[in-house]
Amino acid sequence: MKLVDLLPVVWAQFWLLASPAGIVFIVVGLIVLVAKFKPGRKGSRGIVGYRAKPLMTEWERSAFGPLSSQLRPGLHLCPQVRLADILEPDAPYSGVRTAALNSIWSKSVDFVVADISTGRAILVIELDDKTHERRDRKARDIFVNSALEQAQIPVIRFRPRQPINIGPHLTAALAPLSIASMASPLVRPVVPSITPWSSSRS
Repeated sequence: MKLVDLLPVVWAQFWLLASPAGIVFIVVGLIVLVAKFKPGRKGSRGIVGYRAKPLMTEWERSAFGPLSSQLRPGLHLCPQVRLADILEPDAPYSGVRTAALNSIWSKSVDFVVADISTGRAILVIELDDKTHERRDRKARDIFVNSALEQAQIPVIRFRPRQPINIGPHLTAALAPLSIASMASPLVRPVVPSITPWSSSRS
């Protein structure tokens, strides 16, 4: 078929699209495409929006205050910390190191007590609810305990309705690090006073 033979067909399609019905068809098609790929909607490419969720569970929120009140100046309580943020594989860069890093990348602990002066974790706190009774969670807890022990970071676990007292554990964790002692607490940093800026000129 020659090109000249296709001209009537092309011309007819052009006038069809240029007609009111054709314009409506084009507009509807564009609306469908925009809605399909609009951010926040799931389309053919799997585009999905996000929504906020609580950082801590109800039990973790109720424990945050009592735990924070037991800390001495110079210490900070951090919730929901990834193991990869406080641990790293003790191995040179290799496939073995990558595998070890992957094993801690997606695991997190409930609370970490950090020394503000060094930025290091000195104590890990886990709240073991009933989900920790599952076989997979027990295996996960054994791995976490082992990894933290290798890094010489103590971990304590509390069960529901168990009094949350970390005082003795803090004393034991602080002693080898020479951060402080119970008889000589850390001194709070003094924040210098700042004179408010005035817009008037002398």
